Amino acid sequence: MAPKGTPDEVVQRMSREIAAVLREPETQKRLQTAYFDPVGSTPEALQKFMAEELRRWKPVIERAGLKPDN
Repeated sequence: MAPKGTPDEVVQRMSREIAAVLREPETQKRLQTAYFDPVGSTPEALQKFMAEELRRWKPVIERAGLKPDN
């Protein structure tokens, strides 16, 4: 994730670099030890995933009356 308005070339480079680190065996091992499943994808795939998660969880959060801490 990056701040809104971050130039696309910066977002693309960050994506490539992060994906490269996530492919490293030592990184995968450390993340899996912490119960993370490292997945590298594109900025577009992350945007789609986040939108789907928002659609899924927003009604649950609203029904529960949850509010973010300020």
